[in-house]
Amino acid sequence: MPYIVLLLSLIFYGLSTTLQKKALQEINLGAMLKIHGWAVGGLYLLGWYLFSKTLSPADYLFPFLAAIASALGFIFYYEALKSTSASVVSLITSLYSLVAIFLSVIFLGEAFLPIYFGAVFFIILGLILLKGKKADKTSFSGIALSMIAMVMWGFWGFFSKAAHNVAGEPELMGAFGLIAILVFPTYAKRFKGEIGSVKGEAIALVSVIILSAASVMFYFSLRFFPASVVTPIISGYPLITIVSSFFILHERLSFRQLLGSAVIIGGIFLFLI
Repeated sequence: MPYIVLLLSLIFYGLSTTLQKKALQEINLGAMLKIHGWAVGGLYLLGWYLFSKTLSPADYLFPFLAAIASALGFIFYYEALKSTSASVVSLITSLYSLVAIFLSVIFLGEAFLPIYFGAVFFIILGLILLKGKKADKTSFSGIALSMIAMVMWGFWGFFSKAAHNVAGEPELMGAFGLIAILVFPTYAKRFKGEIGSVKGEAIALVSVIILSAASVMFYFSLRFFPASVVTPIISGYPLITIVSSFFILHERLSFRQLLGSAVIIGGIFLFLI
């Protein structure tokens, strides 16, 4: 069961990215962020209210650190997209697992088996192949912002695992729900102009619900697997995005992307054996 939940989390993360692409063809980024903030915030706070344990304020330290790191990662990610191609940004940020692995091994004492080096190598190689040969625009500031987002999401993975020592999924959900409501709608005010279509808003809402489910399953997986295993597997989500984009957005898959997909699957398999 835990393996199925982990793989479903990977699939849902990748699918939500494709649906967000679809939504952004219909609505602007400001509307997307507002829907993201209020929908995630409402769902997560409801889960926290229904299932949370009675904890002291100090027990929420790591859940809030995880939520803040995740929200900051999203902000730097969106800022990077302004000056650098999405392919470059997604490639850099998807390597957040390396940061989480390093922190988890050093500070949480998690074991890192020799076979995992091969798994990480294959996932990184596969992501490079998925990126493609060209980037339509690249800048130093965009690369720097992408790297900051990568580090922030690495800390998110690490703090999420550390939070499980004193808290559980409801507490993590509650912390992120509150931060999402405070951060995303506020940041969305920077984007002016037409909101877009009702269809786009509906797709955005579905994508956020799927993203929320993916995050819950991610937190659930951390109960059974070390962060040094969970985060590299989840970082392979561009594979699901590529495949689902073929069916939903009618984007063609090149031989290079098919090869990259196969390499990522191989890397994920090494983490599961």
